[in-house]
Amino acid sequence: MKINEIITEGHYVLPTMDRERYTEIKGLEGPFMLKSGKVVYYDPQEGKYYDRDTDMYLSDEEYLAHDRGGRIGESSKNIADHINETVIVNEAQFYIWDVMGNTVIASAVGPDGQPAPKDQARRINIGQKVLDMSSGMPTLRDKLPPAAKDNQLTKQIVDIQGALR
Repeated sequence: MKINEIITEGHYVLPTMDRERYTEIKGLEGPFMLKSGKVVYYDPQEGKYYDRDTDMYLSDEEYLAHDRGGRIGESSKNIADHINETVIVNEAQFYIWDVMGNTVIASAVGPDGQPAPKDQARRINIGQKVLDMSSGMPTLRDKLPPAAKDNQLTKQIVDIQGALR
Protein backbone atom coordinates (compact mmCIF):
# COMPACT_ATOMS: atom_id res chain seq x y z
CA MET A 1 0.00 0.00 0.00
CA LYS A 2 1.32 3.44 -0.95
CA ILE A 3 1.15 6.52 1.28
CA ASN A 4 -1.11 8.40 -1.18
CA GLU A 5 -3.61 5.53 -0.94
CA ILE A 6 -3.75 5.93 2.86
CA ILE A 7 -3.98 9.71 3.16
CA THR A 8 -7.34 11.05 2.06
CA GLU A 9 -6.95 14.60 3.34
CA GLY A 10 -5.12 17.58 1.97
CA HIS A 11 -5.16 21.33 1.97
CA TYR A 12 -5.54 24.20 -0.46
CA VAL A 13 -3.60 27.43 -0.56
CA LEU A 14 -6.09 30.14 -1.46
CA PRO A 15 -5.32 33.59 -2.84
CA THR A 16 -5.01 36.44 -0.35
CA MET A 17 -8.39 38.00 0.49
CA ASP A 18 -8.72 41.78 0.06
CA ARG A 19 -9.66 42.69 3.66
CA GLU A 20 -10.37 46.31 2.74
CA ARG A 21 -12.98 45.25 0.18
CA TYR A 22 -14.42 42.29 2.06
CA THR A 23 -15.23 43.60 5.54
CA GLU A 24 -17.68 42.16 8.04
CA ILE A 25 -21.38 42.66 7.30
CA LYS A 26 -23.73 42.94 10.27
CA GLY A 27 -26.01 39.90 10.53
CA LEU A 28 -23.88 37.76 8.21
CA GLU A 29 -21.05 35.33 8.96
CA GLY A 30 -17.77 35.71 7.14
CA PRO A 31 -16.25 36.68 4.84
CA PHE A 32 -15.26 33.21 3.55
CA MET A 33 -13.15 32.47 0.48
CA LEU A 34 -14.25 29.47 -1.59
CA LYS A 35 -11.82 27.26 -3.52
CA SER A 36 -12.47 29.25 -6.70
CA GLY A 37 -11.34 32.47 -4.97
CA LYS A 38 -14.92 33.83 -4.73
CA VAL A 39 -15.59 35.60 -1.41
CA VAL A 40 -19.00 35.01 0.18
CA TYR A 41 -20.85 35.61 3.45
CA TYR A 42 -23.27 33.19 5.10
CA ASP A 43 -26.73 34.53 5.98
CA PRO A 44 -28.09 32.31 8.80
CA GLN A 45 -31.62 33.73 8.43
CA GLU A 46 -31.81 32.86 4.71
CA GLY A 47 -29.64 29.74 5.01
CA LYS A 48 -27.74 30.85 1.90
CA TYR A 49 -24.42 32.35 0.89
CA TYR A 50 -24.40 36.02 -0.11
CA ASP A 51 -22.10 37.36 -2.85
CA ARG A 52 -21.22 40.97 -2.06
CA ASP A 53 -19.84 41.52 -5.61
CA THR A 54 -23.18 40.81 -7.28
CA ASP A 55 -25.43 41.72 -4.31
CA MET A 56 -27.20 38.37 -4.74
CA TYR A 57 -27.48 35.06 -2.95
CA LEU A 58 -25.78 32.04 -4.53
CA SER A 59 -27.91 29.05 -5.41
CA ASP A 60 -26.73 25.73 -3.99
CA GLU A 61 -25.43 24.78 -7.46
CA GLU A 62 -23.47 28.04 -7.78
CA TYR A 63 -21.98 27.61 -4.30
CA LEU A 64 -20.90 24.03 -5.08
CA ALA A 65 -19.42 25.11 -8.44
CA HIS A 66 -17.21 27.62 -6.62
CA ASP A 67 -16.29 25.25 -3.80
CA ARG A 68 -16.01 21.86 -5.50
CA GLY A 69 -12.84 19.83 -5.34
CA GLY A 70 -9.96 19.97 -7.76
CA ARG A 71 -6.73 21.71 -7.03
CA ILE A 72 -5.59 24.86 -8.76
CA GLY A 73 -3.51 23.74 -11.70
CA GLU A 74 -5.67 20.78 -12.74
CA SER A 75 -7.13 22.63 -15.70
CA SER A 76 -7.69 19.69 -18.04
CA LYS A 77 -9.73 17.90 -15.33
CA ASN A 78 -11.95 20.88 -14.50
CA ILE A 79 -12.38 22.37 -17.97
CA ALA A 80 -14.27 19.23 -18.99
CA ASP A 81 -17.08 20.53 -16.77
CA HIS A 82 -17.47 23.44 -19.22
CA ILE A 83 -18.01 21.61 -22.52
CA ASN A 84 -20.76 23.41 -24.50
CA GLU A 85 -20.16 26.61 -22.52
CA THR A 86 -18.37 29.88 -23.14
CA VAL A 87 -14.98 30.25 -21.45
CA ILE A 88 -12.51 33.15 -21.47
CA VAL A 89 -9.09 32.26 -22.91
CA ASN A 90 -6.42 34.96 -23.25
CA GLU A 91 -9.07 37.66 -22.66
CA ALA A 92 -11.25 36.43 -25.55
CA GLN A 93 -14.44 34.35 -25.32
CA PHE A 94 -14.43 30.85 -26.78
CA TYR A 95 -17.13 28.20 -26.95
CA ILE A 96 -15.73 24.84 -25.80
CA TRP A 97 -16.80 21.98 -28.08
CA ASP A 98 -14.58 19.23 -26.66
CA VAL A 99 -11.63 18.53 -24.36
CA MET A 100 -8.89 16.07 -25.30
CA GLY A 101 -6.17 15.87 -22.65
CA ASN A 102 -4.38 19.23 -22.56
CA THR A 103 -6.19 20.51 -25.66
CA VAL A 104 -9.62 22.07 -26.08
CA ILE A 105 -11.52 22.33 -29.35
CA ALA A 106 -13.01 25.82 -29.29
CA SER A 107 -14.64 28.43 -31.53
CA ALA A 108 -14.39 32.17 -31.05
CA VAL A 109 -17.56 33.84 -29.76
CA GLY A 110 -18.64 36.82 -31.84
CA PRO A 111 -19.98 40.19 -30.67
CA ASP A 112 -23.50 38.79 -30.98
CA GLY A 113 -22.64 36.17 -28.32
CA GLN A 114 -22.85 33.28 -30.80
CA PRO A 115 -19.91 30.91 -31.38
CA ALA A 116 -18.45 30.30 -34.82
CA PRO A 117 -19.51 26.91 -36.29
CA LYS A 118 -17.75 23.81 -35.04
CA ASP A 119 -16.06 23.29 -38.42
CA GLN A 120 -14.22 26.59 -37.81
CA ALA A 121 -13.06 25.52 -34.35
CA ARG A 122 -9.39 25.45 -33.47
CA ARG A 123 -7.24 23.55 -31.01
CA ILE A 124 -5.98 25.45 -27.96
CA ASN A 125 -3.26 23.94 -25.77
CA ILE A 126 -4.25 24.41 -22.13
CA GLY A 127 -1.36 22.47 -20.58
CA GLN A 128 0.12 25.63 -19.06
CA LYS A 129 -3.23 27.14 -18.00
CA VAL A 130 -5.42 26.90 -14.90
CA LEU A 131 -9.18 27.26 -14.63
CA ASP A 132 -10.08 30.35 -12.60
CA MET A 133 -13.70 30.81 -11.49
CA SER A 134 -13.15 33.88 -9.28
CA SER A 135 -14.81 36.25 -11.77
CA GLY A 136 -17.90 34.05 -12.03
CA MET A 137 -17.05 33.30 -15.68
CA PRO A 138 -14.79 30.28 -16.32
CA THR A 139 -11.41 31.72 -17.31
CA LEU A 140 -8.34 29.84 -18.50
CA ARG A 141 -5.32 31.86 -17.43
CA ASP A 142 -1.58 31.20 -17.47
CA LYS A 143 -0.19 29.30 -14.50
CA LEU A 144 1.64 31.52 -12.05
CA PRO A 145 5.38 30.97 -11.68
CA PRO A 146 6.42 29.21 -8.46
CA ALA A 147 7.60 32.52 -6.99
CA ALA A 148 5.83 35.83 -7.29
CA LYS A 149 6.01 39.27 -5.73
CA ASP A 150 3.46 39.76 -2.96
CA ASN A 151 2.47 43.36 -3.72
CA GLN A 152 -0.41 43.52 -1.26
CA LEU A 153 1.37 42.66 1.95
CA THR A 154 5.13 42.48 2.12
CA LYS A 155 6.38 43.52 -1.32
CA GLN A 156 8.80 40.60 -0.96
CA ILE A 157 9.30 37.48 -3.08
CA VAL A 158 7.24 34.55 -1.80
CA ASP A 159 6.73 31.01 -3.04
CA ILE A 160 3.25 29.57 -3.73
CA GLN A 161 2.90 28.50 -0.07
CA GLY A 162 3.59 32.08 1.05
CA ALA A 163 7.07 31.43 2.48
CA LEU A 164 9.56 34.27 2.01
CA ARG A 165 12.40 33.59 -0.40
